[in-house]
Amino acid sequence: MIGSTLAHYRILSPLGTGGMGEVFLARDLRLERDVALKLIREEFAADGDRLVRFEREARAIAALNHPSIVTIYAIEEDSGRRFFTMELVEGRTLRDVTPPAGLPAPELLRVGVALADALAAAHARGVVHRDLKPANVMITHEGRVKVLDFGLAKLDVSGLPTATSVGRGADPGATGQGVVLGTASYMAPEQLKGQPVDARADLFALGLVLFEAASGRHPFPGEDAWARNAAVLTQAPLALERLRPDLPLALGRLLLRCLERDPAARPPGAAAVRAELEGIAGQVGAATGREHSVAVLSFADLSAAQDQGYFCEGIAEELLAVLARIEGLHVASRTSAVHLHHQRLDIRDIGRQLNVNAVLEGSVRKAGERLRITAQLIDVASGYHLWSERFDRTLDDIFAIQDEIAARTAEALRGVLTAQDEAALRRERREDPRAYDYYLRGRKLLDQLWITRFEVAREMFRKAIEIDPQFARGWANISLTHAYEYAWFGRRPEHLEAAHAAARRAVELDPDLAEGRAAAGFALAFGDRFEEAKGHFERALEIGPASWEAHFLYGRACWAQGNMSRAAELFARATEIAPDDYQAPALAVQPLLESGQPERAERFARVTVERVRLRVERHPDDGRALYMGAIALQRLGELERAVEWARRAAETAPPEDISTHYNLGCFYARIGDRDRALEGLERCVSLAGGFREWIAHDRDWDSLRGDPRFEELLTRLP
Repeated sequence: MIGSTLAHYRILSPLGTGGMGEVFLARDLRLERDVALKLIREEFAADGDRLVRFEREARAIAALNHPSIVTIYAIEEDSGRRFFTMELVEGRTLRDVTPPAGLPAPELLRVGVALADALAAAHARGVVHRDLKPANVMITHEGRVKVLDFGLAKLDVSGLPTATSVGRGADPGATGQGVVLGTASYMAPEQLKGQPVDARADLFALGLVLFEAASGRHPFPGEDAWARNAAVLTQAPLALERLRPDLPLALGRLLLRCLERDPAARPPGAAAVRAELEGIAGQVGAATGREHSVAVLSFADLSAAQDQGYFCEGIAEELLAVLARIEGLHVASRTSAVHLHHQRLDIRDIGRQLNVNAVLEGSVRKAGERLRITAQLIDVASGYHLWSERFDRTLDDIFAIQDEIAARTAEALRGVLTAQDEAALRRERREDPRAYDYYLRGRKLLDQLWITRFEVAREMFRKAIEIDPQFARGWANISLTHAYEYAWFGRRPEHLEAAHAAARRAVELDPDLAEGRAAAGFALAFGDRFEEAKGHFERALEIGPASWEAHFLYGRACWAQGNMSRAAELFARATEIAPDDYQAPALAVQPLLESGQPERAERFARVTVERVRLRVERHPDDGRALYMGAIALQRLGELERAVEWARRAAETAPPEDISTHYNLGCFYARIGDRDRALEGLERCVSLAGGFREWIAHDRDWDSLRGDPRFEELLTRLP
């Protein structure tokens, strides 16, 4: 179909496929606008019942006029092919935007109110959706909520006044009793039983959708969709308050009523649900709409060479950490701020969705020792600047600039700084600014864990401690590079000894540094001293509950020990902490599966794919992101796209990168290509890479266990 023309629409690209129709991006040649074109699939073109159902969807949408429901433009036919055109909705599905632990309360309630309002409008016109699910709810780039896909909609007009425009009488394509239509996992009990369905089935689906958006979990757990359906018919839903104790109890009670097995026990209608959600949203706003609140966005890199991204991210992280020390000042999590920033929302929209009254952003232009940093604090309600300033200084002044920005921000929000505030802003700093700059460079290299970058990253950290021998963070990261090289490059004792020595030095210099404790634990874990390692890791989590590194490294150590339930927990928390990181959600999938949590595993795979997609948009040559994304795609059943990402990973990775060979071997083992899987492992082993403990617990290799070639390769590992 691509490139062909139907009527006056040129088909440009596919958007999706459903049970009955295919949706394409098309160009309206008359009005010169892009539209979504839904075409009945060719195999159903002569099926009378399917045609009736297809046209009923168009009539159902046409009967509605609501900002949260997709708008239909026209029903057309060309050369015997039936199709209709709709507004093009660009954004991401509710499933894709929901973090593993659920949406923040303000955003959750905003989405809930919009969905309930859309259903209320549909029900008022006699339209029952019957297929509401997270994949059919789109969040546009502007943050608007849109309900899609009325392919299973039913016209239920028995209770409407005679003036209704959708007509009276029986729905010509109505489903007979005993016929089950809907999506497994999102059907009401009466749907599952093939009983007559009315608007109350949509309320059950709304309860399911909002519960999942709130917690990241289906309220009726099961190994697969059919097990969840059985639970819908026989079990009580999970208690939302146990999964999200931060949410109002009233919300949990409302969702429980939506999920009642008996339709008569559910709320009286979608309008009533909307009213309750609006009331809860008002209470949340009163409780959490703090007078003094701010979100910190990543600073933009305006340097001529565009090579200061590491420095910009470091500034934002430091500012967030300093502002969080101010008593009574609420600072939105970096996870939520970056998540919304990636959606390209207006700053005021970001502020409203994060329930803060100000947003801090800025830019950096760095050339040698010279710095130009601009910062501006924007009032969410008005869009005006509360303050803005440009700092033309040298690198020596970086910490002073950060402190001044933090102080100006706190003062603008609080009106006056107390002595306690000033004390929180005064920090004894033993770090040299040039050492700090080298540290940030090394962290940027190390963050993606490319084996070939370890030596370069370590050189950055060594330069940092040459400048400032007391720089504990530099020592901690030197330890990490040695520990990784020990793990992947043939267990050379000198790497393990260097890892232990550098970690000890970091802990001596700063016993309360989470990075140092995590590095010490990581080195000890590789030295088969896991009990000692555990003590350092637990201390790291105590010191730095928001430390991605502490959670991620501890998770890897638990994996190598075979403690998959703890690994799953740690990787899940690391996923929440770091909004850009795709590694923790990717590694969380297998431990979650082995811990009996298939739904969460699927969600983490989807999170991995989405984060990889965003990553490779900005860095197309990131082979590590591509191969980890390929494995996640394969788990989700998207094999064609997975193979393409694996191919791109192989093309972009350096030939000596061990982790690329290892993970591509895992990928090909998963899809049954034994030769290419063994080739990847062979190349990994030939480069003196890999370690047996990890492979022993890596289920990706299960299809090769017992193969003589695979077992022979294992014997060559230390």
